[in-house]
Amino acid sequence: MLLRRLSSVARGMLVSLTLFGLMVTFVRETTPDRVPTNPVPTIRLTSQETDRAAAFPPIVGAVPAVVYHDISGRRGGDSVTPEAFAEQLAVLKAAGFAPVGLREVLDLVLGQPVDLPERPILITFDDATSTQYTDARNILRRYGFRAVSFVPTGQLADRTPSYNLTRDQLRQLVDAGWGVGSQTDTGRGMVRTGEETAGPWLTNRELHPDGTLQPVADWQSRLTRDLGRSADVVRGFDRLSPAALAYPVADGAPSNDQQLSALLRQQVKQRYDLAFTSASRGDRAISRYSDRWRLPRLTVTADMTPGALLDALTRMVPQPPTSQLGLWKPRAVGGSCVVDGQSLRLTGSGYVRCQGSINDESWRDYSLQVEVSGGGAGTTAMVGIRDQGDRRLEVAISRAHLVVRERCGGQGWRELGTVSVPWTAEATPHHLRIRVQGGAAVVSLDGRQVSDVSLDPGIDHGAPSFGMAANGTDAVVFSQIQVAPLPRRGSPS
Repeated sequence: MLLRRLSSVARGMLVSLTLFGLMVTFVRETTPDRVPTNPVPTIRLTSQETDRAAAFPPIVGAVPAVVYHDISGRRGGDSVTPEAFAEQLAVLKAAGFAPVGLREVLDLVLGQPVDLPERPILITFDDATSTQYTDARNILRRYGFRAVSFVPTGQLADRTPSYNLTRDQLRQLVDAGWGVGSQTDTGRGMVRTGEETAGPWLTNRELHPDGTLQPVADWQSRLTRDLGRSADVVRGFDRLSPAALAYPVADGAPSNDQQLSALLRQQVKQRYDLAFTSASRGDRAISRYSDRWRLPRLTVTADMTPGALLDALTRMVPQPPTSQLGLWKPRAVGGSCVVDGQSLRLTGSGYVRCQGSINDESWRDYSLQVEVSGGGAGTTAMVGIRDQGDRRLEVAISRAHLVVRERCGGQGWRELGTVSVPWTAEATPHHLRIRVQGGAAVVSLDGRQVSDVSLDPGIDHGAPSFGMAANGTDAVVFSQIQVAPLPRRGSPS
């Protein structure tokens, strides 16, 4: 009897312990602050990847920014697997990259003193996916990085399981050193813009059932409410970082009203210190020359290898003025362009140009010296300065004249000055020197100043270019090319 009674007590205790264990497991797995996180994948970089990473140059005065959306095995270009994400961070660490936050970026674009690491990077996330907590957080921590999460505040969840971050998960990310920004409140959707068309909520007036478009004043009111609500929510999570917005639409998003772009920018400037765009090809890093309300970010996609990521970052980083032609990566249009040390030879017929393909955003105040030789009686040699393609200063030298002109985008060419050039034998080069500083340019030929001109404000940066216009097949040689940076006007030398 006693044994049966003890056995019954034991069974009861066992059942109670089992139920207690199940309850603990249920609480651990379902309460917001106990959502299980996934283990960090084990990554081993190849020798080629580590060598490529070790060769990445230091970054001066700029911060490349990247954006992720989802760290998971879900199908789609915006989802990056945890393994791929870990491999990308491993190669960034091997290259010496270190994280920066919104405060450093704001100081940089404002021209304030800022202490940046040798290879800074801003890592951001959009869309508030829960994988930022379950996967990205631990992988970032393993490799010594942190991130900024731009959240559509109206989509934050209150409990798990959820596709989106919960409010508690976002708080834990902030406690772990993450920054938080806004991606509007509910402004990520689409609105009807025509009988069979739709466009982004943020940049379009909605078509009413009666066939009329939403008044601009109503569009502004809903935008004001949305951005204000989102900014307030974000400040509740992070009051230390500058207020920042990530536009939930890609660069160049369609709009059914041209005036909305300026109105949107005005609203953003009233509430935020910074605003970010995104593009699959981020061709610029953030620098003091960047538009602080349209800061560029590179969208990292599922098919981007670690090597491709480093290549993209290399293109984004501005290269300082240099005389090493090999670093310019010159490309020819209309003929051939051959680099030999400090010389460049153009060959072809008609119009031939050779232009660098580097990020030349920091090529602003500098001097260029070059010897120009070759070319027949019907050939004109051309040297461009601060060349942005459709905007540049150009010096054209023929057998009879030197012409200084500028190209101002859609305005075409504007001649700034013409002087006679003494004819020289083909073997005797002309010595050309061009100095651009601030809004002025000084041109000297064969040791004599021939022009001192003011430039269009749009011609503010860009590397040199070289060209020729020939009646037939001909060649022009630009040799002894030397570039030297100059101090900005008003700055100490």
